[in-house]
Amino acid sequence: AKDLRGFYLDMSELPGDVVHTQAEVEERLQDIPAYEQRTRQSRRAFRDRFDPWEDALAPAAALRIIRERIQGASDSPSPKSKLTRHGKHHAPPGEGSLPRVAALSED
Repeated sequence: AKDLRGFYLDMSELPGDVVHTQAEVEERLQDIPAYEQRTRQSRRAFRDRFDPWEDALAPAAALRIIRERIQGASDSPSPKSKLTRHGKHHAPPGEGSLPRVAALSED
């Protein structure tokens, strides 16, 4: 299944069905809520494996890291921030600050 050009994963590792025909696509579209329910755990596992740092706040976190490194700011998060599931720190609403990444590689 890895022989698909430009695809580096085995198709069986994907979090959902691989369809090959128009009829299969139409069948999946008939009951999207049931499909989402059936694939919820595999989609979550896939996200956790391949994009644990990805969220809508990633660009803001990257900009903050760059700005802090340029300005020589501390790598420690604000004491008012909270650690999220993915290890990111977010300041409370209204603080006007961007999210921080808790652990950075110093390569």
